[in-house]
Amino acid sequence: MIEASVFLSPELYKHNKSNYKNTLAVIIDVYRATSSFSVLFDVGLESIIPTAEIDDLLKHRTNPDLLIAAERGGDKLPFADFGNSPTEYLKHDFKGKTIAYSTTNGTRAIEAARNNKKVITACFNNLSAVVDFIIKEKISEIVIICSGWENNPCIEDTLCAGAIIDKIKENTKPNEVFIKNDSANMAYELWKSNKHNFEKLIKKGNHYERLYKRNLLSDLEYCLKIDVSKSVPVLTEDGKLVNGGGWS
Repeated sequence: MIEASVFLSPELYKHNKSNYKNTLAVIIDVYRATSSFSVLFDVGLESIIPTAEIDDLLKHRTNPDLLIAAERGGDKLPFADFGNSPTEYLKHDFKGKTIAYSTTNGTRAIEAARNNKKVITACFNNLSAVVDFIIKEKISEIVIICSGWENNPCIEDTLCAGAIIDKIKENTKPNEVFIKNDSANMAYELWKSNKHNFEKLIKKGNHYERLYKRNLLSDLEYCLKIDVSKSVPVLTEDGKLVNGGGWS
């Protein structure tokens, strides 16, 4: 039996996290952090240091061996080497490198779940790899935390949470998945109703419109590609994300 809960924003999770500390937390930020994480590991990155606050990120600037990625409101911050663009990362060789990384929503969601038993990140790009990880690790309970936008729910993360639950159900025996809370039911039913044309619904979302106005169409399209990555970013005890996926 796999029990699945969903929280539609990190703030909603904070009020309940004491009940989930022994579970696997699955962090989603489709636009764009968790999609970028998967790309970075696909192109050879060694590790990511997710950092919620800019002040903490700035402390890493003294380390010449670290790259810095920083974004707020969709825009790259001036002091950073990179912003938060998965398609930009596809153009570079990151083999063996480490990036200290801070974003508007995704890294704050990771921070909210840092004390969970295990934390991984997910998106449409690595959907099947994440589900394979959950099943092969014989994980009995997951909590899916949507990063949303500034602590409010967003359509794309909610749909991705529903897609994860649906994919788990497809790859397990009947009645082996127990949907534990109403947010999980909402996400699952929303995905089931829109899975064959989910891009249309996402394009109605505020976050899509916000990034579209910043001329980030290539990112918007790439982040909706399903199963183009086998990477599964996993948070280690020392606070770094490393690649726990990659199987065939």
